Amino acid sequence: MAFTLENYTEEAGLPEADRHLLRKQALHSISCYTLEGQHLRNDFDKEDLLALLMGMQRFVVDTNSLSALRDASLPANRNKGFILGQTIAEEVENLEALLFGRNVDNSNDNLFDFGFVRPEVSGLPVPYLIINRLDSHYRIVFDGKGLREESRERAKRTDTEFLERERAHMANVDGLKRVIRDEILRWPDLANLPPAEYTERKEAQLVQIIRSGVGACCRNWWNAVRVASFCYAALLLEQDHVGQKTRNEFSDPARRNVFGDTRLIAEALWLDAQILSKDAAVNRMAGYLSVPGVTVTARP
Repeated sequence: MAFTLENYTEEAGLPEADRHLLRKQALHSISCYTLEGQHLRNDFDKEDLLALLMGMQRFVVDTNSLSALRDASLPANRNKGFILGQTIAEEVENLEALLFGRNVDNSNDNLFDFGFVRPEVSGLPVPYLIINRLDSHYRIVFDGKGLREESRERAKRTDTEFLERERAHMANVDGLKRVIRDEILRWPDLANLPPAEYTERKEAQLVQIIRSGVGACCRNWWNAVRVASFCYAALLLEQDHVGQKTRNEFSDPARRNVFGDTRLIAEALWLDAQILSKDAAVNRMAGYLSVPGVTVTARP
């Protein structure tokens, strides 16, 4: 017998109130993919959102450009996809306002969020990527109390689950710092850069590595992450104010979002998308890529 939602709820013995909630949640459009972009189909699929996005002009939105979401509802932007990635989800504390605030107008049905789901979160043996459409059914997927809790200021949260997630997040940040400092740059003291002739030569080598690997990033998550990490490493060697600001952030042990721009680059590479950003560091890293499709713009 073919699987249906009604069969499932009946076999599970769910009360009618729970069945009604599941019916409404099932109207939400969500798609899951392997890290190589293979669609992980399920019986609740409404559409292939990655295929849909690939037929649109795509923009991954930076935190400093959230105001551009107001432009998503303009008639001229009907065939442009605006994508909220992990950078925004981790930098914006008020998740409820981010996804469902008064400035979020999805009348053109062109707002999406995109994320990497770790096995420890999903309970599955391997990570995967997820795309949600910010449709009118999205909010009901969330538990209201849980959404409000996740939207509180991080500094005021003391629950065990949150604190454990923060420890894991900072461990990942520290791990990537070690890779960049000890394996890619092989320079232990980034507060004191070596002579310019060394940094310029090293930066040129990194840019060569970036451009030789960038063609294998679309639909390959780990390649995209690797290339984005090399972009960040090159940025640390810049002698101007952009490089200095990056080094200051890198050296701050309490800065949780030090790799937000790196993740933004990785997502844009995987999606072959433009980036909506006003950030000089993001623009510099996109310049290392030298890819026509992955560029930075302030307006859609």
